[in-house]
Amino acid sequence: MGQNHFAVIPNTTHYDIINTTAISDLAIPFLDGYAQSAETAQ
Repeated sequence: MGQNHFAVIPNTTHYDIINTTAISDLAIPFLDGYAQSAETAQ
């Protein structure tokens, strides 16, 4: 499976996405996993 991910955040638009915590709920675990996979690749 590839490392790319796609997420749909319900009831948001490109304009009001900053008014919700959903983006951080999705991004933080993704970025944490990215950092760990980069460390193991070295």
